[in-house]
Amino acid sequence: MAGVGMAVLSLGGCNLFEPKPAAPQTAADAALDRTLAFKVKQAVIYAENRSFTNLYGNYPGVQYPLSAVSASRYTQRDRDAVTPMPDAAKNLGRTGAAGSGDRASATRSPSSSFSICVTRRSRSSMRNGAPLPNSVITRDLVHRFYQNQNQMQINAGRNNQFAAWGDSGGLVMGHYLNSPDTLRLWDLAQQYTLCNNFFMSAFGGSWLNHIFLISAQALFYPDARNSPAAKLLAVVEGDDPAGSRLKLSPDSLKSALEGPPKFVRDGALTADGYAVNTIFPPFQPSNVRPTPARRSADSRSAAP
Repeated sequence: MAGVGMAVLSLGGCNLFEPKPAAPQTAADAALDRTLAFKVKQAVIYAENRSFTNLYGNYPGVQYPLSAVSASRYTQRDRDAVTPMPDAAKNLGRTGAAGSGDRASATRSPSSSFSICVTRRSRSSMRNGAPLPNSVITRDLVHRFYQNQNQMQINAGRNNQFAAWGDSGGLVMGHYLNSPDTLRLWDLAQQYTLCNNFFMSAFGGSWLNHIFLISAQALFYPDARNSPAAKLLAVVEGDDPAGSRLKLSPDSLKSALEGPPKFVRDGALTADGYAVNTIFPPFQPSNVRPTPARRSADSRSAAP
């Protein structure tokens, strides 16, 4: 890392979200800290799939703490953009905490912000009603170009349809009760700069924002409609391929209280051919499985 002036750290499932260790720092840790302090002069920590308020909702000194937000500002609307969403936990499904057997209170308060807590005790030792630790994995939230915290959920800046266009019930309105003892990033924020008014570069998930971080533009698939990638094109409302709303399937449920929405096609490409959701190369290694002919050719080439 010699000569590095700035490092950008993209954190998905990183242990920086776990509590601070109780054990003293080892000699190896101390040596690494010295090396990083000497080599890296500036670092940007880019936390994936997290909103600011999800982790730092009431961080001391932020301009708009969650505790100061009025009910009129965080009230969520149903898919008709008119009907207020009630606090109807029983109708919004449950979000399990993977590996623990507990369930997060992800289903309550779809119309307001709430702290994510354990609501059912089974195999783990976490008490009922205790704040859910950051290290306990809940289900993922939608983070895609159209319906995510992006466009359909933002609803022209009203920010009132996060529960309506997501598929995780009220979890999208939840936040963690963090402190220096529960989140390692807390201390880093106290030492350095916490960007509480930061906005993502592009609507969508971390993949698209990674592309923007490097190139400041979305990848484009020329003439995608007449190519094998045609099946990846999203279907949007109206005739404008640059439209910002996915077209609903005829059998999509009318209300978020009935279940998640269903779209005609939420593809990796926009209707006019820009790559906005996660895509993979057709060659290996890739999340795209090789065709049978390709697997056979690879096995022959690998044979002694």
